[in-house]
Amino acid sequence: MIYGHSLVDKNTIHVRFYDGTTENNQLIEFTETGTLTEKVFELDRVYGKQSVTFIFVPGSHFDFASFKFTTKQYPYQKVTCSQSGKASWVSE
Repeated sequence: MIYGHSLVDKNTIHVRFYDGTTENNQLIEFTETGTLTEKVFELDRVYGKQSVTFIFVPGSHFDFASFKFTTKQYPYQKVTCSQSGKASWVSE
């Protein structure tokens, strides 16, 4: 889930997972909204401890408020964020 606000028709966001060895890049598109809005995106499942980076392509105009990862089996994941905006979580 991403909570944000888009002033343009479509913002392409790269969600990059890195486990220290392998990088996994997935794309999502957050469409235009009038206000801060919660949108849910389905991503390919990743396992273990991961670093997460959100990358916005040139031309994006997006106010990023928050995010949360959930799974169908484990609806709540432990997410920790650093000052730099990078996040890590542990998935069983």
